[in-house]
Amino acid sequence: MSVRWTNVGMALILFFAVVTAAARADFMAVEVAEMAKESVVTIETVSLSLTAVSLTSRQQRIVQSYDTGLVITKDGYILTDAASLEDAEALEVTLGDGRKFDAETVVQDKGYGLGLIKLKEPPPDLKVARFALDSPVRQGESVVVVGTAGGYGHTVSYGIISAIRTVRLESGQLVPDMIQSDVVVNTGNEGSPLFNSNGEVVGIQAVFGGGSAMGMQNVTFFMPATLVKKVVDELIETEEPAFRPWLGIMPYSGSFGMYGLRELSDDLRMYMNLPDEYWDVGMLIYNVWEGSPAYDAGLRYQDFVVKINGELLKSIGQLEKIVYEAKEGDVLVFGIIRRDRYRDIECEVGDHPEEMLMYYF
Repeated sequence: MSVRWTNVGMALILFFAVVTAAARADFMAVEVAEMAKESVVTIETVSLSLTAVSLTSRQQRIVQSYDTGLVITKDGYILTDAASLEDAEALEVTLGDGRKFDAETVVQDKGYGLGLIKLKEPPPDLKVARFALDSPVRQGESVVVVGTAGGYGHTVSYGIISAIRTVRLESGQLVPDMIQSDVVVNTGNEGSPLFNSNGEVVGIQAVFGGGSAMGMQNVTFFMPATLVKKVVDELIETEEPAFRPWLGIMPYSGSFGMYGLRELSDDLRMYMNLPDEYWDVGMLIYNVWEGSPAYDAGLRYQDFVVKINGELLKSIGQLEKIVYEAKEGDVLVFGIIRRDRYRDIECEVGDHPEEMLMYYF
């Protein structure tokens, strides 16, 4: 009898714990939505679409779209998705309280997928979003997306951070620390902010995951706030697309699948007759893009990179992160083994080219 009641008691405790957790999550989403309402805006874009062309005439139609924006400065700069500004003829911004203001495009950064617009006459009480620059995101953390799903302003979606991983943007730019979330993101939410429980922006929507055929329903990737802030500051300062660090190296990849990057096998290390001190480190260069910074510096096919800036290179991800964090003009020192001899090669980090280079960084 006592055992039965103990089991019932444990079930009740578990039930109320689940209910309490759900209520806490609902409360968090409500609180964050209220805070975000002041800095998340709806952008109405008016553009002209060419519908028919003949020898004697051109037919166009007016196209209206509604997208999400995030207020980032008191003087009216708003962050949005770069693609939403394509061919924009007019922009109207609706604030959370319903007020409307005209805006103009400042810059489209297609490399990072971010666009910047500015209110022509910003109100003095404009509310600015807070970026979570000092609060590391954690797997399993609750997050909220506020945006313009389906063209309806200030829609709210709730979820968790599923993972933090390296992801390529559509432009080919490799970005470590991208935030993967199961939060539902729909058309109109492109470029939407991802908020933590403190109402701080931890990421900006950047990549949609696969569909149900890939077994990845409701998977979205968000660019981390630290990178977004870095890019935004440069966009405001220069009004030009931001610098994207790039070397032009393809690591050993086995097959050429998107997820084929991998470390060297023991058999390959033995074939290369590597010294014992480099047995568990290093990366083999499979290819170098001709005309790239790495090619101009002298790095070549089948060079074995064992050090970077004097430190042992323990993984491809380590080098990817170093390149990702590099600034324009930075010089990286590659310690390589070529034909059984060690040498150092200095390589200045360059700007990523316009063309998509999916397997190079």
